[in-house]
Amino acid sequence: MQNQPLLDRQIALLSYLTDPRQYDQKPEAEGIFGIDPYRLRLEGRFSLEKRTGKLMGVFRRSFEAMRNTPGADLKSFAAAHPPHSITRYDNAAQFFEFVSDLWQKTPPEIPHLPDLAALELALSKVMLSDLTAEDAPQLDTAPGTHFRLLPGTEFLICEHDIRPLLAGPQVEMAPEKRPVYLLLAPSLEGAMPRVLELKQAAFEYLKSLQGWTSVADAEPVAALVSALIKNYVMETNQ
Repeated sequence: MQNQPLLDRQIALLSYLTDPRQYDQKPEAEGIFGIDPYRLRLEGRFSLEKRTGKLMGVFRRSFEAMRNTPGADLKSFAAAHPPHSITRYDNAAQFFEFVSDLWQKTPPEIPHLPDLAALELALSKVMLSDLTAEDAPQLDTAPGTHFRLLPGTEFLICEHDIRPLLAGPQVEMAPEKRPVYLLLAPSLEGAMPRVLELKQAAFEYLKSLQGWTSVADAEPVAALVSALIKNYVMETNQ
């Protein structure tokens, strides 16, 4: 191990520290990588704690309920999904994929939990857009201009109206069960994204947009486009 090239040793060490199956096993008396085995175990556990903190930062309302899914213990997650990024969103997306696979085998006791977790994950992704005041769009709807959704906008279809659960009642409280079509729009300076409910037709139209669209081509939905521009969900350009 001592003769490995430095980069190879660093990669192997990172793999070791992010896999509880390795650092939680009985330490070898002589250690590995030339490092005290008990220190490696401590570093491995600290790494998992940091990763857990990132998950909790995204799944603020749903994390504890997700952890109660059979098989969703954090060590199993870490072993099955080594981190491929240090960002909150990427780690949370891996955890959501991990738990979603478990839900395919055993549906969650809280039926709306997948919707709530999906919304929290989508909100985290929208916040990556990091808009600033200088990015504020021109509120210009004059004929001949073009419009587009703000970069970073996300769409989500839920089976329950779980919006009130983001900051309100207990996660276990049953929300209204109905199809909900949501548009998640970035806000300025790191503020929480806006969550807007749309009718299905409007949702499908907006989701189909690719880049800049002529205002003239959007005449059938002019009122919708105008309202979204005025509420800073769209931007315009000559």
